[in-house]
Amino acid sequence: MRRSGFVPGFVCMLVGLMAIVSAGSQVLAQGSAASSLSVGAGNAGAPAQPYMATWTEKRVQTLANGTIITHESTTKFARDSSGRIYSETHQTLPAGSNQEARETVMYLISDPVARTTTMWNSSTKEATVNHMSERPATQIRPTTTTNGAQATTTLPVIQTEAAGSRQNPDVQREDLGAKNIAGANAKGMRITRVIAAGRDGNDQPITTVFETWMSTEYAVVLISVSDDPRYGTTTHEVTEFTPGEPDAALFRVPEGYTVREIAARTVANQSII
Repeated sequence: MRRSGFVPGFVCMLVGLMAIVSAGSQVLAQGSAASSLSVGAGNAGAPAQPYMATWTEKRVQTLANGTIITHESTTKFARDSSGRIYSETHQTLPAGSNQEARETVMYLISDPVARTTTMWNSSTKEATVNHMSERPATQIRPTTTTNGAQATTTLPVIQTEAAGSRQNPDVQREDLGAKNIAGANAKGMRITRVIAAGRDGNDQPITTVFETWMSTEYAVVLISVSDDPRYGTTTHEVTEFTPGEPDAALFRVPEGYTVREIAARTVANQSII
């Protein structure tokens, strides 16, 4: 596959996730204007629904002089019933001194049961396995009093306001109904936000539109479109969707690779990996 040379936003998101969460439902609830592929772990208390899919991403940016910059990429994705995820992203790097473009493939496996993330790419024969620490059941931190005695203090719990408890007049939500996308049923939501003149140094209002089509059965965003005049238009769209268990071989490092293990480290009882 020939793709343009940039790392898709949804791959960066996957690398940053040590535990899989459903960002799509958060986007719909909070009205975020960020564009990202969401791959949830299923409904709360329910096992993840397994599937394989292929997403395309297209980003179009128009510069002030009328120049149009377009980037495209494709990611193959799989999730099994235990919540493991696999992604394979093809991208084309800028041409080198020989004026020939180079294609590279990035791979990521996230295993919430083994608490590991594994990454490698086609340019090397080395895979890196990051191990995550088990987080403590309660957040307890020792403190020292003025007389040197040890005391135990429980960290305070910060209460956050429930989504939707406040109405923002600058944000409008529109229910787009339901439709079938690549064989999966999805519900649509359009969020329009107006940034008033002067709020961000802008002399005129700025209108951004974020549209998502989410499968509640699979807890995954099948289509998302972010239209922001400051950054351009970014579209993620599933082009193939196959329910069912993916091949277990996808979740193993290929033969011939050197595997480098990175152990979890903790500081003051807090995991930093």
